Amino acid sequence: MIECNVNNITKTFGADLIFENISFDIKTNDRIGLIGPNGSGKTTILKILYGLEHVQSGDVSFRKGCKLGYIDQIPDYEENLLVIDILNMAFEEIYDLKHKMDELTKSFKVLDSETLEIALKKYSTMSEEYERLGGYNTETLINKVCTGLKINLEMRDMYFSVLSGGEKTRVMLARILLEQPSLLML
Repeated sequence: MIECNVNNITKTFGADLIFENISFDIKTNDRIGLIGPNGSGKTTILKILYGLEHVQSGDVSFRKGCKLGYIDQIPDYEENLLVIDILNMAFEEIYDLKHKMDELTKSFKVLDSETLEIALKKYSTMSEEYERLGGYNTETLINKVCTGLKINLEMRDMYFSVLSGGEKTRVMLARILLEQPSLLML
């Protein structure tokens, strides 16, 4: 199955032509490497696929439901973020839903019976979505991915800004793996 189709894209920076008329497909389970000298446009192609850069001509399209994961070469986070904060960013949708569920639960005390019944149905729907998204498994998944990438508990409590380049890359890879993308771009 084709995950991504790139058709005749051209990219320039000012008057400099980076590349032109590039076309390719990325299929499910493909492993593709971009090889070339510095400045040849490898990172630019990845940024175009991820939507961080635009093309002057051509089209980029993805299979419906395709979820992209991208690791930036130079991650840019606030100084005060811990490693665990960055890992938890993979679950923002789940945490937002959990917050809404908690707020709805707090309102139960003051609702009349008719409104409470409606709120309980809404809570039930939200709870099903929370479970479908894997909300009850986030901690287990974090531990599994961190174990595989040798991100111990001590490192999770460190500020991301004080990590070495290699450690930052492992944390970024962990975050992307936690998001479970269908197409991973490194």
